[in-house]
Amino acid sequence: MPKIVDHAERRSEIVVALWSTIYAEGISGVSFAAVARHGGISIGRIQHYFATKRDLVLAGVRAIVAAAEEDFRSTPEGSEIPGDEPARSSRATPIDEGDATDHAVDTLRSLLTGQIPETQEARIGSAVWSAYLAASMADREIAAVVHDALGGTRELIAQLVAQIRPDLAHAEVGTLALRLSALRDGLAHEVLHGTAAPESARAVIESEIAALTSRG
Repeated sequence: MPKIVDHAERRSEIVVALWSTIYAEGISGVSFAAVARHGGISIGRIQHYFATKRDLVLAGVRAIVAAAEEDFRSTPEGSEIPGDEPARSSRATPIDEGDATDHAVDTLRSLLTGQIPETQEARIGSAVWSAYLAASMADREIAAVVHDALGGTRELIAQLVAQIRPDLAHAEVGTLALRLSALRDGLAHEVLHGTAAPESARAVIESEIAALTSRG
């Protein structure tokens, strides 16, 4: 009986090995040999799934965006986000306005704090994302992925802010979304580089949420 090979799993293993390589050596240190060494896999297997190093590097940035979105959607708060019509239509009864606002606050908190690298796995992800951000300045294909990811996050933040504060004008919502998006990314870098503690970053985010939810 022929052996059943899970090709998606193998591709994922190679991408994870790529991320380990970038974390340890930077994107400039990526080669099939380096990825094979960090992943404990053969060069031949990598070449079977990725024709060139560039194919692998591009797959890596797309995968890290997809993984971050999947991680967020797997949380109770992220499982039902604004615009997710199938999830909302499956409810037997309408959501109370107060409950909807509370849920939006919880979702925003999860989105903002989820970027804080508190575990080794999260540190690797944050460092790899930072490497791709730097590379995007000179690489149009990487830049396109980064642009869409950042724009999508800011759009989601704006949706949540508008739900929490329906009294705000559209321009004010946009300004707040930009502020919170920049704060999210900046705090992640501070924690990653050891210039801020995770609990301090969380405290800053809680302060911002408290200010947002206060109408006084």
